[in-house]
Amino acid sequence: MAFPNGLSLLAAMSMLAASVVPGDRHGLPSGEYWRSHKIKIYTDKVETSPAFDTLCLATTAAGDMRFNLYIVANNLHTCEADGIARWTGELFEYRGSQASDDPYCVLQISRHGKQIVVEDTRVEVNGESHYCREIYCGVRGVIGELHFDISSRTRNARMTADCKYPD
Repeated sequence: MAFPNGLSLLAAMSMLAASVVPGDRHGLPSGEYWRSHKIKIYTDKVETSPAFDTLCLATTAAGDMRFNLYIVANNLHTCEADGIARWTGELFEYRGSQASDDPYCVLQISRHGKQIVVEDTRVEVNGESHYCREIYCGVRGVIGELHFDISSRTRNARMTADCKYPD
């Protein structure tokens, strides 16, 4: 059977199945995503080494997005952040609070085409710029703007359904 646009029933069903993912919230399917890149290790000489960043997303019962972000930067400096990002109408946004240790942290999580983008956005307070990296990263760790391919999604057994490592 073919549809007016030329798609077969099987092709149409495959496309539908690919677009409906359990926990999919505003185009962000729940799951763990991987990003590989090269980092530099500085000793008496400079060496290059592969590194992997991870992003775990899980839809909450309230429709928000629990996240866990782990990044490896040069010289093995790391960033690790987790929390609940709320839907703003355009993207998911995590905001620290005065009651937490990250009052000036704003992370934005959104989908752009076939990528999930995590961005550490600048917050101005009394003329000073603040970023999440100040709280969640080692000395040379940087969150900046990270891109995770949707196709890197896995169902990693190390993470629980709410993006927490088991005890």
